[in-house]
Amino acid sequence: MTRYERLSSVGDSEHERLISYSTPSFSEDDLVSSSISTRRPSLVLRILQNFRGVWSLRATSHRSTHVKALRLLWCLALLSGEHVIYWVLIRRCSWPENVHWNTAHDNLQDRYRIAIIADPQLTDWYSYKQTGWLLTLVQTYTDLFMRRSFSKLHQTLKPDAVLFLGDLNDGGRDTVDEAVRAQNRGRFMERVFQSEYTAWNQEPVVVDAAADIDTHKGKEEDDGLLDNSEESTNNNRDTSQESVSRPTYLVNKDIPSTVQEREAVRRAGKSVRLYVAGNHDVGYGNNLIRKMALRFKRDFGALNYEIRLGNHSVVVLDTLSLSAEDPMIRNEAQMFLDQIGQETPTLPRILFTHVPLYRLDTTYCGQERESSRLIINEGGFQYHNMVNATLSREILDKIKPDMVFSGDDHDWCEIGHTVNRGEPSSGAYGAGDKSERLSLAPELTVPTFSFAQGVLQPGFVMLSLYNPNSLAGNNFAAVPSSSTGLPAAIVADSSSGYLARPSVAGTFEYDACMLPNQLRIYFVYIGLFVLSVGWILFERYRWMARGEFSKTLHFMTETPTIHDEEKWAGMETEPLGSTTATKMSSSSSLSGKRPNEDDAFEIRIEKELDSLRPLPPNASPRVAPLTPSPQMQSDRDDVSGTMRRSRNKVGGASPSFPATQSLAPLFFELSPSPSTSPLLSSLFWKTVGWDLGHVIMVAIPVYAILFLCSML
Repeated sequence: MTRYERLSSVGDSEHERLISYSTPSFSEDDLVSSSISTRRPSLVLRILQNFRGVWSLRATSHRSTHVKALRLLWCLALLSGEHVIYWVLIRRCSWPENVHWNTAHDNLQDRYRIAIIADPQLTDWYSYKQTGWLLTLVQTYTDLFMRRSFSKLHQTLKPDAVLFLGDLNDGGRDTVDEAVRAQNRGRFMERVFQSEYTAWNQEPVVVDAAADIDTHKGKEEDDGLLDNSEESTNNNRDTSQESVSRPTYLVNKDIPSTVQEREAVRRAGKSVRLYVAGNHDVGYGNNLIRKMALRFKRDFGALNYEIRLGNHSVVVLDTLSLSAEDPMIRNEAQMFLDQIGQETPTLPRILFTHVPLYRLDTTYCGQERESSRLIINEGGFQYHNMVNATLSREILDKIKPDMVFSGDDHDWCEIGHTVNRGEPSSGAYGAGDKSERLSLAPELTVPTFSFAQGVLQPGFVMLSLYNPNSLAGNNFAAVPSSSTGLPAAIVADSSSGYLARPSVAGTFEYDACMLPNQLRIYFVYIGLFVLSVGWILFERYRWMARGEFSKTLHFMTETPTIHDEEKWAGMETEPLGSTTATKMSSSSSLSGKRPNEDDAFEIRIEKELDSLRPLPPNASPRVAPLTPSPQMQSDRDDVSGTMRRSRNKVGGASPSFPATQSLAPLFFELSPSPSTSPLLSSLFWKTVGWDLGHVIMVAIPVYAILFLCSML
């Protein structure tokens, strides 16, 4: 049935004129389907309208205030967690100064500054027995943390030298494949510690004089891992006996020493690199692997050496080999220790060893230690927590260090040792009487540089050297304490456990610089994600509870009718006695002519039909309501009855709703009713998902940009 037949009380010519004035761009079928149609919309039309509804609601998520706030919050959190926190923590660190040092500008130039990094232990297959993408993921993020930390360290503090206290790779001693070893060396030298851009020496400064011969001999043998079998021990014995009769190390480069040379290196953004071998690099004691030791010498330099830095003698000692009972393993280190013990110190000596020296199991490590567990005298395969007591005393008495730095433990530990500065009256070590001139030699165990090695907050140590008068050593008074076995200068207040450092004028000062707690940063990200979800749920619940979704639904489900303002651009309303008539302005171009007084009846009929359509919530009617005459009431009943019968016949919309609502997208069929909780609505959960998606769509690109900036 056409619209003309439904409006039977109106003349055909009058209907034609009405339609021509009102909908010049719509056909008759369009008008029927857009206003009082009883036919179900086509599948294509429903899909298009559903897409329109989805897109419109997604647009509301994009414009929501809480979504904008969360986007900003995530950008700030990612920028802080990925970059700013590194700058802030490292900029808080400054090179330590002794109050007795001259702080004039020229004297400040004489400071020699060393950054000490311990146990980076680059994560590899050995660390957590991982493979595939999981191993790649762990390697990427542990490397990224150390890369960022070292980059900020080097750019901010500008050290003269960087010394690595061993355990450079976690599985170094167990990596047999040469290709994997070369790959790990590249990770260490270029990806993490950026030697190409920041190292003054990419080749070792101190080399082993016999390393080349031993390396070539090793290549002629089996490329596999050499064990401590009888055959390999015999082969090693011949090589070791040859190395005893010649120097064990050779300084092949002149390290910048003058103020002008060091300043030029710093301006170039570079520093001298020195290395100490760790048990993860070469093994420990009787299980030390000679082939891995040769690899280390070839890649990073000699295992035992002494060089001069900042008017100090820097002594690197291989306590891993010294801890072996097999003389064939310990010969090289023992020879170096004996030679240096025969020399009288001319400069203050600073000893670097990977394994800490002996102390009582109850020795307090200081307030900076993170773990409550102390360093105790125990060990296992390829490791031991400390050098044994006899060897420790031999090292202290022969080298007579003013300061000792060690690693291996991964946590901060600060203790003191007594050193006899007197000389034996006769005989070898341990024979004859000694003049008791005891002094203090502090030992600092440096925390790990990686966040994946058992501590929450890694760090490094800054060491300042200043010896303008070329003093031979430091005299830190130490009186043994009967209660703890440690010098009284160390145990200043046994009740509080405070660890005192010597306050007298010395030639060196050290301090720790702590790095970000990376796990805490990840927990902040997790907490922020939970906060984001909670905030979105809260805001969308309020949005649904207040009924604000209905405004969006009305906008999306409203279909064009003959009374749309865009199509009646020239319509004006004015009162006509007790009713309101509508007329077209002369500027209207809908039909090319203007309705006259004869159109009053048709216009009233259209207003009656318009009154059947619902208006948006809290919206006022477009025109004043009419007071229908008996004839108009009859016409209205005829039209309404025809619409109801048509709907019931085709199973269309409910009689309580106008025909325009029959085109509402299926997406909104589960919109909540006043008696239904918003949490049970699909619309609620979809809008929550869209809000979260709009936040993630900003957070992920920002994180990707920050990640790429760190890798450049």
